[in-house]
Amino acid sequence: MKTTTKTFERVGETMRTATFPNGLCVHIVPKPGFAKKSVAYLVRFGSMHRWVKDAAGKTVELPQGIQHFIEHLLFESGAEDLSRRFLSVNAVVNAYTTTNRTVYYFQTTDDIQAPLGLLTQMVFHPEFGEAAIRKEAAIIESEFKMYEDEVDQSVYLDGLRSLYFAHPIKDEVLGTLDTIRAMNETTIREAYDLGYRKGNIELVIVGDVDADQTLAYLASREEFQDGASSDRLKAVYPEEADRVASPSQRIPKPINIAYASVSGKLPKAMLKSPLDAALLEIKLGFLLESLIGKQSANYHELIEKSLANDSLDFLGSVEPTFGFFRITTETRKIDATVEALKRILAKAASTPISPEQFLASRNRMIGSFYRSFNRIDGVASVFSDYLAKDVDVEALMKAALDITIEDILALSKDLANASLSVLIHHPDGGTATGANRAKMV
Repeated sequence: MKTTTKTFERVGETMRTATFPNGLCVHIVPKPGFAKKSVAYLVRFGSMHRWVKDAAGKTVELPQGIQHFIEHLLFESGAEDLSRRFLSVNAVVNAYTTTNRTVYYFQTTDDIQAPLGLLTQMVFHPEFGEAAIRKEAAIIESEFKMYEDEVDQSVYLDGLRSLYFAHPIKDEVLGTLDTIRAMNETTIREAYDLGYRKGNIELVIVGDVDADQTLAYLASREEFQDGASSDRLKAVYPEEADRVASPSQRIPKPINIAYASVSGKLPKAMLKSPLDAALLEIKLGFLLESLIGKQSANYHELIEKSLANDSLDFLGSVEPTFGFFRITTETRKIDATVEALKRILAKAASTPISPEQFLASRNRMIGSFYRSFNRIDGVASVFSDYLAKDVDVEALMKAALDITIEDILALSKDLANASLSVLIHHPDGGTATGANRAKMV
């Protein structure tokens, strides 16, 4: 076992990392005096990993949604109710699947050894029987149909599909009804063996724990001893054009007021290393806030002209294989709202950013980031997120503090030239559902 220690001076944290001979990696962030402890297995296997390399270097195509399906199955492995077993040792267990990872975690105020043993058993010793697969398929199908009625979910996913031709960022994490129903033991076992190889899994422990004692306990377990060393899973992504998949689209929904979205796709030339991508995401957030945030003149003008309401929001997301931004609002003046949003983006390069506005935005971002380290779950979330993205938290914060107004203005020129997609979700005359129902006037 090889161990290293890294100090993150800007956030006042220290991380001790141990790499076991079979590739399993453990990160321990000590938080003396804190009652709560958070423990998570981070599996670098998310919904974007549709095409991956096997041990022989051959590209394997996986069904959409299989990562989320495996997450469900791990909770059903064995005859016992795992949630109750965790509660019996004063721990609460949960899991989630995102585009780039699947995470299994528990939180407790007691010693972590007993629930850690349960979590390790759950992750590394699943049972994939056909009866359990059919049961989970029915549960996930119901979950899928429930999300179909969520307007916010539709706006988000339809927006991604309007931007991307082939990149799996556009795919629903749950999969499709066809892929959910077609899951079988052979396909699931193959996907598990690829995604859950030891070198593709990291254990993140945050709290008041004895690092030496914890590592000694893990070293005594067979999961940390067996098997030859394995590498990270290598994903393969389809070729993606810089232009958007659908420049304009209107979709009827059972809602009472339309949603207008204007989205942009960042060109491949802007997508570089993980650190560069994370930094670009921060810059994009700064720029969008200056253009359309609640303190901006554009925001108040849109509200005053009834082109938007308090649902007006923006989002920017960047990773090395994709990058996009989106502005969305409810509106009763669809065409006028779309034109106004497009003008705001077109004039981004000539929209002044005051030093006071820039510093206020930067201070809010940095303050929010630092505050997250006052909570155990905040520390665990930050480190898990950036570990999954291969981003050094210390390097990112240093680079973020060096961002200048000139950097934001340079990015605004790229936004002004970005390939845009306009997406309208409009009422179809049916009954309003989901979040939109609550906003009826």
